[in-house]
Amino acid sequence: MKENFLRPFSLFVLSVLIVVLSIEIIFQSFFPENIVPDLHQSKYSLPNVLRSNLDIKLDWSHGYLYPPFRIQTNSKSFLSDREFQYKKPENTYRILMLGNSIFMGLGVENKELFSKYLEDILNERSREKNIEVINLSGVAWSVVQFLIFLQVEGYKYDPDLVLISQGENDFRVEYNKLIQVNKIKKIDPPTGKLKINLGDLEIKLRHEKFISNIWEWVRKFPFYLDISKHSQLLHRIRSKVNSLWLNKYPRVSKKKQLGHFFETNNIEITKDTIISFNSDNISVNPEGHSVTYYSKAYNRNMYEANANIVLHSAIKIKISQFLTDINAKFVDVDIPAEQETIGAINTIGTRNLSSSARNYFYLNPTKIFNSFQSNNIEIPLYFYSNNHLSPAGNRLLAILAYNFLTQNNLIPTQNSWKQIDPFAEETIRLIKKSNNRIEEFVQTDNRLHKFRGLLYRLKGDYYSSRKSFSNYLKKEKNDFEAHFLLGKVLLKLREFSLALASFKKSLDGHPLEVKRYKYAYNFTKIYKDGIENLQNGNLDKAITSAKELEKLRGEWWAQGIFFNYIVYQKMGQLNNAELYIKQAVELWPNNLKFKLIMASLKFDQKKYEEAINFSSQILKQKQNDLKALLILGVSYAALGNKKEALDNLSKYLSMDGNNKTASSIFRALQKS
Repeated sequence: MKENFLRPFSLFVLSVLIVVLSIEIIFQSFFPENIVPDLHQSKYSLPNVLRSNLDIKLDWSHGYLYPPFRIQTNSKSFLSDREFQYKKPENTYRILMLGNSIFMGLGVENKELFSKYLEDILNERSREKNIEVINLSGVAWSVVQFLIFLQVEGYKYDPDLVLISQGENDFRVEYNKLIQVNKIKKIDPPTGKLKINLGDLEIKLRHEKFISNIWEWVRKFPFYLDISKHSQLLHRIRSKVNSLWLNKYPRVSKKKQLGHFFETNNIEITKDTIISFNSDNISVNPEGHSVTYYSKAYNRNMYEANANIVLHSAIKIKISQFLTDINAKFVDVDIPAEQETIGAINTIGTRNLSSSARNYFYLNPTKIFNSFQSNNIEIPLYFYSNNHLSPAGNRLLAILAYNFLTQNNLIPTQNSWKQIDPFAEETIRLIKKSNNRIEEFVQTDNRLHKFRGLLYRLKGDYYSSRKSFSNYLKKEKNDFEAHFLLGKVLLKLREFSLALASFKKSLDGHPLEVKRYKYAYNFTKIYKDGIENLQNGNLDKAITSAKELEKLRGEWWAQGIFFNYIVYQKMGQLNNAELYIKQAVELWPNNLKFKLIMASLKFDQKKYEEAINFSSQILKQKQNDLKALLILGVSYAALGNKKEALDNLSKYLSMDGNNKTASSIFRALQKS
């Protein structure tokens, strides 16, 4: 009987092993993917904490992700090669750092982490206290994980200060499906402003699900980590399990979701909506790109998108209040994405917490990152086409954090902290040196050309941008976004046929972006025909193109308005031409080109007060705009305001003394 059972069972096991091995060989030989070993475990009531006592070298360079780098953790899963006791050593100021994969430092080693650089900078300059910086961060972590860790484990370390990471990626998280809202109320106050009281929040993470418990048991299997480094089959199974966690098991029932409450009550969040939570108010700017962009990118309706923003802020309020209870301060470090740093994305407003909490501070280094990167193209602050900071980016962030902490007296000491100038030559050399380990990888990475193409384009150097994008696309022919960006550069260079061809190649891109690419193609086609007709004197056909652009409108309508202005001006229909420029100024009040045209038009019409008004607006944005200074000076002269005329003409002539008309007006005013 026993033999009758063992024989078929052994054959079954052998058959399964043969099938598994065959599938593995097929995947390895014909469908290989970049494998990311499973470096996580369940710990601190969280499903994805880095394994304890890790010391592993990862090489993802063949996939152009990162150069080879080593991840090291201690027994508590902190990113450090030393241990930290719960009890704080005497005369020690302790900073706890909680972050996503950017604080974790994908692509960089422990000595190149933001946390390590910050600790070194502070200790080099502190004469009284020892500074400890403890870093616990994880891939795809958000404010939810930060709060749970603080409540379960973090408070035991008695931190004086807690730094958390925040960035554009935070708003990809489905807080709406992770956080159950209890006792929510809608109130219509006498002021007429809608008020919503969130009541209680209950976080529901996925790790309590049955499938997650089974997976955790598999993770503890001997040799699992080694197998996960190499097995294509296991890599795909893990990806499927993660997908199930993310998509098949929403943790909160539909009726308990905040987005559902907004939708069923037809609540439209505006900047005037009062959202009350734990005796604090949350402000939401629904015009911010995080709401509108991610609602489209992740197929969320606007109710869900707004709910995610509200809940993100609510969890930060809970963190702030928890840290108040343990007498710790709270710094929200808003790390710009690569596209924000190079100016390709303009963040609308800030992502700081609108709160009355006295222990809350907000650090946004975007402007300095942008300025530093624009002026130091040879020092990449990010791994290309990636939001993860390079060693240089980590060091710059540490310098800015040091300046912020000491400037705001967040580290009590009798030290006279000296600020570090990030643009000083010595500092730039030090930041550049931080990238020495990755220099060869960076210089041989084809994405370098795309990165430089973006930067040159934003600096207005379109010839260099064209060259960089063209070099990049020699190898990456299927990067549809790069074809789109090259098309925009070629359009600026007025190479319409080439721009059209480039936009056409982008039409095979990501479904979420194709609408934008198709718009660019259609706009360029009409614009090209219109310009050619205008140059050939075919004004009737040019006006047809102008009307087609007006119907199309969209993202590039500013350029369409300008074309309409030129056409009507050529046709002698000056009133129509002026109407288009007036419309442009109303739609884009910060556009200097349109304001300058309006100033010139009003000057030509001898409407000098209006010309002065537009010229003054221009000079507030651009102090030394020559044409605005000239219009202003001559307009004041025409109105008999000698003092203002002389002041503005004097400024103009100090920069351009060759204008004979301006010089003669200036001399005549001096003599009068």
